[in-house]
Amino acid sequence: MPSKVFYGEPGRVTQPSPSVWGDCPQELLAQFGAGLFVHKDFDGSDATLPGLANDGDAPTFGYSSVGDTVLDIVTGSVDNNAAAIFTRPLDLVQKNSGVKVWAEASIALAAVADQGVYFGLAELAALDLDVVADDAGDVAAESVIGFLQAADDTDAFDAITRVDAGATTEVLADVTNASAIPAPERASVAADTFVKLGVRFDGRENLEFYANGVKVASLTPDDTIDQAKSYGAILGVKTGAAASRTVRVEFFRAASYDTNA
Repeated sequence: MPSKVFYGEPGRVTQPSPSVWGDCPQELLAQFGAGLFVHKDFDGSDATLPGLANDGDAPTFGYSSVGDTVLDIVTGSVDNNAAAIFTRPLDLVQKNSGVKVWAEASIALAAVADQGVYFGLAELAALDLDVVADDAGDVAAESVIGFLQAADDTDAFDAITRVDAGATTEVLADVTNASAIPAPERASVAADTFVKLGVRFDGRENLEFYANGVKVASLTPDDTIDQAKSYGAILGVKTGAAASRTVRVEFFRAASYDTNA
């Protein structure tokens, strides 16, 4: 066990990133109700999976061993079948509210194929199987903040936002090849290769996007962010073909903290 925690470091791909979670008061949230904290580490100890709220078209959830014990989320095999795991709404992402929000997961695609995968924050209306739109080319017409791998660009996750039925805003394309990531560590999304995707809001003016624990993009909440709705964390997958799709999950974590409480 390391003697120090380096809060600015990306950490291992199998573990939550210190750079994302360094200012999250986990014990305070757990003991005194100043916010919400959800963590699932799919280590084989849960008898009933996925252990989170979930939705889907005949989905299956089970353990897989691809380098480690992980959760497999598997859709049905009909075109546009989908599956998702998610939390309840955590809180607002509102400029200068004093409410901090975090979400991060380590995920891998079983195949780089015709599918759509979304991880990040979503309003209540999008916390279901259809967070990815039909044909897997976009997110649903709801408010989201996170990362999308779409059917027309299967080897990349893009950092995106959307407000209701407005156009999806691309914050940064192909985040795992971002210039902020050291050149030797950049890579396109590949089958059965885990990537950590994270969102962090500091409650003030910094909404940040992380890939493998590295901050790859940031913005100040503006009209590309729905600041009136509470967001939960969600991981969703939708097949774009008549074939099932699988997303593997090492861990899934989300939290909110009202610093005014």
